[in-house]
Amino acid sequence: MFKEGTAFFKEYFAMQQYLKDIGFSAADAHDAAMAYVLDKNKTGVTLMKKEKGDDEFKTMKTKGTMNSDDKVTDATSTKCK
Repeated sequence: MFKEGTAFFKEYFAMQQYLKDIGFSAADAHDAAMAYVLDKNKTGVTLMKKEKGDDEFKTMKTKGTMNSDDKVTDATSTKCK
């Protein structure tokens, strides 16, 4: 995934932990944290997901705020068309 110690790793890990702490499953926290890192760093890559029963893939969006200690202070994650 991301090399430990890099900015991408720190952002991913912090977001994943925050989302799990607020009730996301491990799999959903992984997907949402990955979407956060890819979007925040303008990689040009979009994470899309197709849920069971859906006909289409939907773009994942995760927004969040990190403090100076690399801790996430709030976040929201949505799947939208």
